[in-house]
Amino acid sequence: MPANTVPVFPSGPLVGKALPVAANTNYAVPTAALQLIPGQTNGARIVRVNCVPAATCVATDVQLYGYDGTTYRFIRAVAMPATTISAGNTAAITPVDFGYSDTSPLYLGANEQLMTAISVANASGISVRAEGGPY
Repeated sequence: MPANTVPVFPSGPLVGKALPVAANTNYAVPTAALQLIPGQTNGARIVRVNCVPAATCVATDVQLYGYDGTTYRFIRAVAMPATTISAGNTAAITPVDFGYSDTSPLYLGANEQLMTAISVANASGISVRAEGGPY
């Protein structure tokens, strides 16, 4: 079979968001993971994932998993520091970035979902957002 020399590009924008609130401490088989990006027939290329507290939060880590419908694959976690947010807050709330970019993307296989969880319960949750494109 001849090699395919035609480049394959994502077919359009793909954005997902989730707001985990429950604690997940099992990195092998997460019990509190939420879907961030649904599985795409031909896979996906994720170029940005970041998270920000939705309200005052305690320190936690924010986790990413690949999920093929049967098995979870732990991908990465980032530390979310304790953050105090109050009415009239004027300080910028800086998102925590997972480090993916156009030059260093996260690839998801065919029908693989991107899931997220947090290690310590936060009543108002941590807002997690992912951006990329499906193949």
